[in-house]
Amino acid sequence: MTSITLELDPVFQEKLEKYASEHNQSLSDSARYLLNKGYEIEEDIDLDAPYTEEEERLFYSPSNLAALDESIKQLEAGEVVKMTLEELRATLK
Repeated sequence: MTSITLELDPVFQEKLEKYASEHNQSLSDSARYLLNKGYEIEEDIDLDAPYTEEEERLFYSPSNLAALDESIKQLEAGEVVKMTLEELRATLK
């Protein structure tokens, strides 16, 4: 079985938790189901709106910057598997 770790933004995680609860599923099962179906939990986002102070604080948080640094190191070391969304969905089936 393939294991994938995803770090979700708090808003999406809240929506995923609600979906899982409503459908009596675990978070993993709900995420896998939604990815396989190509379903997106929709939210209205103004992509042209400036970042709020909270969004900037979260983006530049020490944990997020550390995760970004680790991802860059993995990429530079060739430790990252690149795949399309369709390939990811196929892997999860």
